[in-house]
Amino acid sequence: MTAGWYSTPVDSIASELDSGFFEVYTGSQPTAGAALTGTKLASLPFSATAFGSSTGTPPVATANAITTENALATGTAGYGALLKSDGTTVACTFSLGTSGADFNFTNLSFTSGTPVAVTSFTITG
Repeated sequence: MTAGWYSTPVDSIASELDSGFFEVYTGSQPTAGAALTGTKLASLPFSATAFGSSTGTPPVATANAITTENALATGTAGYGALLKSDGTTVACTFSLGTSGADFNFTNLSFTSGTPVAVTSFTITG
């Protein structure tokens, strides 16, 4: 297996997020293919080119800058979702926590109108 072949799935997933969204919701993570539930706490847009090309083995794609936005509502983050550029097609959902989750925030309490930032985000194959 060549590194180029191995990187293809990660790069394919990453490219689906070009001009997409990193969103945060209250409640429990829905099962694969189920509708998003809970209150949307934040919606952060990805860049037009969301990720650089993956590198390494296993392949890792690192997100380009993700725009900081203000929280849309007040609540406790329960899970996240990555949406394609149409803002409705869900690429995947993932667990949120302060450690040991798919994605970790320093604090899961969101307050409407306060900045929400993602400083680093990677997809690993």
